[in-house]
Amino acid sequence: MGDNTLKMHSISFKMTNFPKAFLLLISLFVFTPINAAHITGGTIGYECIGNGIFKFTMKIYRDCAGTGSPFDNPAAISIYDDQVDLIYNLDVPLGTVEVLTENAEECYGTSSDFCLEEGIYTFQVNLSLLSSFYTIAYQRCCRIPGINNVVSPESTGITITTELTSLAMSQCNDSPEFNFTPPFVFCSSVDAQFPFPAIDTDGDSLVYAFCTPFSGGGFAGLGGNPGSQTDCDGVRPDPACPPPFTEIEFGPAFSGSNPLGGAPQVTIDPLTGTISGNIVVQGQYVAGICVTEFRNGQVIGTIRQDIQILVTNCPPQIEPNANIVQPTAIGANDGAITLTPQGGTPPYTYEWESGETTNNLSNLPPGSYMITVIDTENCFYVGTFQLDVNLNTSTFEEADITFFPNPAYSKFEIFIPPRILADEIRIRDLRGKIVYRQRITSGSNYEISLENLPQGLLIIELLEQNRIYNGKLLHFK
Repeated sequence: MGDNTLKMHSISFKMTNFPKAFLLLISLFVFTPINAAHITGGTIGYECIGNGIFKFTMKIYRDCAGTGSPFDNPAAISIYDDQVDLIYNLDVPLGTVEVLTENAEECYGTSSDFCLEEGIYTFQVNLSLLSSFYTIAYQRCCRIPGINNVVSPESTGITITTELTSLAMSQCNDSPEFNFTPPFVFCSSVDAQFPFPAIDTDGDSLVYAFCTPFSGGGFAGLGGNPGSQTDCDGVRPDPACPPPFTEIEFGPAFSGSNPLGGAPQVTIDPLTGTISGNIVVQGQYVAGICVTEFRNGQVIGTIRQDIQILVTNCPPQIEPNANIVQPTAIGANDGAITLTPQGGTPPYTYEWESGETTNNLSNLPPGSYMITVIDTENCFYVGTFQLDVNLNTSTFEEADITFFPNPAYSKFEIFIPPRILADEIRIRDLRGKIVYRQRITSGSNYEISLENLPQGLLIIELLEQNRIYNGKLLHFK
């Protein structure tokens, strides 16, 4: 079809080999020319509608305090097949725009460093099944200046992309959806944890990792530079340049797997997506988070989030100061937790994971208890307190207790030596909640179904009268 452009109800889209796909109208907006931008991140996810139709949602974030242009309207989003042939080059209109400051402005006493705008674009296409995957991509120049861990960030653009695999298409898969909203703020020189969870409506197993963000676009056609703004090296490539995409260049001591540095180094938990560590140097940082989706042991797809993190000097942190009374026995409900917070700006409000809103809990059995403490400036502390019976503990390795396979998908088998006088096996999830228990005898093999148990890391416990043996099992669905 060459570079033909079709018009439908004020939405335009450019197509190559158009019989392979068909664009479905989502919303109606007008064209706005754009010259430059201050992009801070973004992601593309998808939802299976059925019969080869997929709905894509792209979220783009920009610095609303910067001097760059607003969001592209429309945005040029391109779809390539597994032979890197351009199947679609779509003009997707801008949908909703929302200013995102969260609680940062109030808590940290400033607004300009934390103000972001979120622009959302949605579109549907009907795609033929391929043997491998489609690549969906949007590119834009440029990022904000002064990013600590990127070389020449002000001339480094961004590629927001995802892949739709043949397995995802054949099984009508929905991609995971990131369940967090910018801005992302770390306090400098503080050991911190920041959850970056994703939700998967299909119940697939998710594995998190840092990954290198992609650059995209350039300054062609801008400020007297040769070329066109829509070239591959222009400020808004149209179409997006084909894969493979160019990775951003990290500065010394940083990399895709170590984008934030820190002492201790900042890491991401592969099972929960929680980012932990201590970043000393204040400023802006760029990182990529990849979430790989497993189903029945097979990779069904990976989604990416390009994020920007602000590390700043924070006011005094809220300290929970917990007084804990441990339960007296495994079956007893006589544990207690009492908090007397300090720091921040009192008075405080309390939000326990179980729904209680007081500073204390009583009549508690062994387990994990998560609390969010919020002060009047909307600064918050999130923590988990563990109640355990005072028993001796040993690992399975120390006691020659074996279980397999690990990781496991639908079931696992455990062998208990005769000298281990355990009478109960129980399984806890990551938060300490008991999700399975069974009476047992020593010197036997037990096959345990995982069908109704949560995915991720599970703690397997064998209980003797005065000792607990434990092991860790990875459960993938």
